[in-house]
Amino acid sequence: MSVAVGGHSRERGYGVVYVGTEPSAIYRSEDGGTGFRERASLRALPSASSWSFPPRPWTSHIRWITLDPLVPGRVFAAAEAGALVRSLDGGEHWEDRRPDGPFDTHTLVMHWLAPDRLYSAAGDGFMRPGSGFVQSDDGGESWSRPDDGLTLHYLWSVAADPADPETLVISAAPDPNQAHNPANAESAIFRRSKGSPFQQVPEGLPKQRGTLASVLAANEAEPGVFYAANNQGVFRSRDTGITWEELPIPWPSGTLLGHVDALVVVAD
Repeated sequence: MSVAVGGHSRERGYGVVYVGTEPSAIYRSEDGGTGFRERASLRALPSASSWSFPPRPWTSHIRWITLDPLVPGRVFAAAEAGALVRSLDGGEHWEDRRPDGPFDTHTLVMHWLAPDRLYSAAGDGFMRPGSGFVQSDDGGESWSRPDDGLTLHYLWSVAADPADPETLVISAAPDPNQAHNPANAESAIFRRSKGSPFQQVPEGLPKQRGTLASVLAANEAEPGVFYAANNQGVFRSRDTGITWEELPIPWPSGTLLGHVDALVVVAD
């Protein structure tokens, strides 16, 4: 299940909530989550019949929902696997995937300082190395794959510096098995700043071998700060992702960290 919260309904002023489910469907609430209505036109898209999640090929799910922070009603949804689709009216109607768009988006990020820009961390690079990082500069009309420096091509999570949309961190693995299976875990975090290629970030993070793909996050109240969570712990960078430190979290006795599904950062 995926959830996105933001904006307000015109009628009531409550927060609008979007929920994506398996099988692939999207529901919208205009009263803070008390009641939901399906945005059923999503399932009528021409590509919908081809969406398929490889471990369970008879079904698919909405892996990610991103709300445009600057354009009211513009919503992006990623079906895993098969499409990144767009709505311009709050999910009432949907536009199908673009031919050059990402196929298997895992995380999709927009930034209020970069209008119309989208960053997709996708699994596309597993089959086609060099195609996992996908970027749009025109609100999803067209896409490019500026992945210089990435040596691992199955991408899982991406986050942008709250103060600088050009500074990114992204988690990657050689393939889905090494990203998600503890027995074969191998992954790394890469960083990119304006004008530079991606570079692997070694300082302060656990070794590549034995680490599942990290979930990354940032908080608007902390410019230059990133967080990463994986089966080795929770880590923070205070210098835009250059160096990291493990947070001293007092886990309950016997806790065994496994695959992390989500990470939420809340400012004090």
